[in-house]
Amino acid sequence: MKRILVAISTFSIGISVVGLLRSEPDSGPPQLPPVVEISETTLVKVLNDTKPNNLPTFFNSFEKDEGYYCWLIPYEFSGMKEVWTVLLSRDRKGNDSEKLVWSAMILTTNPDGSPNDDDIFTSIWIKTENDRLSFKTNKTHGVSYEFDGKFFKVGKKFADDEPVLKGTMRKIVKGKEVAKFTADFSYSEPHCFH
Repeated sequence: MKRILVAISTFSIGISVVGLLRSEPDSGPPQLPPVVEISETTLVKVLNDTKPNNLPTFFNSFEKDEGYYCWLIPYEFSGMKEVWTVLLSRDRKGNDSEKLVWSAMILTTNPDGSPNDDDIFTSIWIKTENDRLSFKTNKTHGVSYEFDGKFFKVGKKFADDEPVLKGTMRKIVKGKEVAKFTADFSYSEPHCFH
């Protein structure tokens, strides 16, 4: 065994010496390429230009003719005790329309906890782009709601009570903000609540 180790060591030393003899004489320190300064703006542009456009997001994960319904519920609607869910849907706008559109609705309860079918808060403006959801509702008795959030889960299928969206909800009464909170909203499969 010692003879094999001696032979391997001798061979390795010989190869190293031959390599040193064949190398060019030292011409000083190695030359480094010139330093190129990149501004933050340039770096962001390069990163955006190299980012694939087809990354899966919540809103681009739907087929052209695919409808959708889900409830989005935080642990608590802080300062909005009447609200119990946000209904997000994608369906046809009217009976004779072929185009699917996104809409949002704030569902509320009466003081006794029963569903409030009289006060309907539907989106009058909605933006659905990549993972971002923003909307404003109509006014009912001087009350409206605004929401801005972002889905942090990829795809469109989730487990019940799985947090999928982080957002900020605002309650507006007669043009004045009276409540606001930011929370994670969990997915829930819609079902009859009556």
